[in-house]
Amino acid sequence: MKNTLLVVLWLTTQLQCWGQETYSSSGRKKQLSNSSGFDKTKLVYGSGFNFYAGNTTYFSLSPVIGYKLVEPIAVGIGVSYQYQHVANYPIYNRIRNAYDPYTLKANYISPSLWAKAIIYNNIYLCAQLERNIVYRNDFEYDNTNAIVEKNITIKSNSTLVGFGFKQAISDRVSFLTSFLFDVGNDPYSPYRQTGNFTYDAAVVVGF
Repeated sequence: MKNTLLVVLWLTTQLQCWGQETYSSSGRKKQLSNSSGFDKTKLVYGSGFNFYAGNTTYFSLSPVIGYKLVEPIAVGIGVSYQYQHVANYPIYNRIRNAYDPYTLKANYISPSLWAKAIIYNNIYLCAQLERNIVYRNDFEYDNTNAIVEKNITIKSNSTLVGFGFKQAISDRVSFLTSFLFDVGNDPYSPYRQTGNFTYDAAVVVGF
């Protein structure tokens, strides 16, 4: 928990600096736009981050970048990477009639398209289309009842919809907490393991 708080505080400080450089270095927002109509002040970017260690080690990083089409609506792309390592996972040994400790490892990669829209004060609606790719190890019994390890790849799609809360940190930097439900029907979606529910938190500039 301490690691997570320290990283969030560091990320918040860095994003505040970047946000100030983008927003106030000239003193006037209009000077940052060019003749093509692209306005840098409408850029939305940031990242979520999480880490904890122990018998289970978990790491995640989820950078996003987008653009405000109109004042309450932003759309963009993102990618999420997660790593999970579980030590001393018990698997039953049929030969020894006892449980033996094994190590489980998994890598999750999820590129996405997302949209967010403020609907009331600091409450927003959100939607996200994800392509999930999971690389992990697994264990099975062979024809002699010995435990053998294998590597597997699982691909799936997720359609996430939900809502969230925005907490301002500075003029352009906010802390976003989103609660999402997978309304798709892909049986291999990773959210099937959590009742089709997930949540995420990120520090974002420009939204």
